[in-house]
Amino acid sequence: DENFGVTGGFSGKGKANVTVDGGKTWSLAESSGGCLFGIEVIDPTRFWVCGRMTGQSFTTPGGIRLTQDGGQSFGPSANGGNGEESPPLCASP
Repeated sequence: DENFGVTGGFSGKGKANVTVDGGKTWSLAESSGGCLFGIEVIDPTRFWVCGRMTGQSFTTPGGIRLTQDGGQSFGPSANGGNGEESPPLCASP
């Protein structure tokens, strides 16, 4: 889908940002956590995020987490899965 995109980044401010209009506007996915090391898109409504960061003044939710509503909310950290909803491999240096 050329209109859909998702980004993430480093630190507590590195939450997922989602676009559905080809990058003209972006929405912050507050519940995605921060310091995202990986993003795996299944389709525009479902994608995995992977990350974790503890800094001097912040701690972000970590683990591998799935959204099924385009980034409006994210499930708890995943322990595994199967089929197309299996979480991607994610490692932190």
